[in-house]
Amino acid sequence: MSAEDLGVSEEAGLLAFWQWAYSDLRSNTIRPMLAEFLVGKALGCLGPYRREWVAWDFMFDGKKIEVKSAGYVQSWDQPAPSNITFSIAAARNAYGEDQVTLIGPGRHADIYVFCVHTELDRELARRHDLEAWTFYVVPTFALEAAAGSQKSLSLARLSKLATPSTWGDLKQSVTAAIVGL
Repeated sequence: MSAEDLGVSEEAGLLAFWQWAYSDLRSNTIRPMLAEFLVGKALGCLGPYRREWVAWDFMFDGKKIEVKSAGYVQSWDQPAPSNITFSIAAARNAYGEDQVTLIGPGRHADIYVFCVHTELDRELARRHDLEAWTFYVVPTFALEAAAGSQKSLSLARLSKLATPSTWGDLKQSVTAAIVGL
């Protein structure tokens, strides 16, 4: 159904809403969705819409993929760039693939993809630029061996677990991690 079908002008349509609500890529609520989108596009496994509250973000080559993201620049004024840290706490009250079956706490994915938005310029960070992203692919067994029950992971520690890759190399990096499982 189009905006016209609903009697809504183009100015108050869905595209206008998306531009208004989701255009600040520095936001800690928007950046994770963009990171998931980038990973899903790179792997060719985007579904028709984003799934919420599931224990992993994508299925790729029979493996569960979890996406985490962080960036140096935030929506608010900052005295200095943020330290890059990722939440790796065990998921609680997560749902399985069917989004109905509740599964217990844990790291349910087979592979984690950590996405770092590297842009330091506040205005440039608002733009969509694939060159401003770095990706780290870590099998869950390696993450658990290195971090155990820790709830967060610093970029310095992550850099010891994985080699950074570009968006163009991401599918190859994930495939290599799957082969190593």
